[in-house]
Amino acid sequence: MVLLSPRDAARRLNLSVSRVTQLSREGRLPTVRDSMGRRLFDPRAVETLAAARGQSGEAPHTQTQAGSNSHASQQVQAAEQQIVTSR
Repeated sequence: MVLLSPRDAARRLNLSVSRVTQLSREGRLPTVRDSMGRRLFDPRAVETLAAARGQSGEAPHTQTQAGSNSHASQQVQAAEQQIVTSR
């Protein structure tokens, strides 16, 4: 299986590399580490999260207001659940 670098994952999610790293630290985007300690991402997990972000109507690189942020969080949690149950 080919894994994605943080930069590749950020491109697919239309997010910054730092936001992808933050999602990884928060446990919202599953990460594996290579022998050098670098973060790598399963393309299926990235695509699932990308689909959830698309369904939430969230524009890339924009901050959401408090009310709509809750909806986006619910979408991310649903995507995470799909990732966990598909393993």
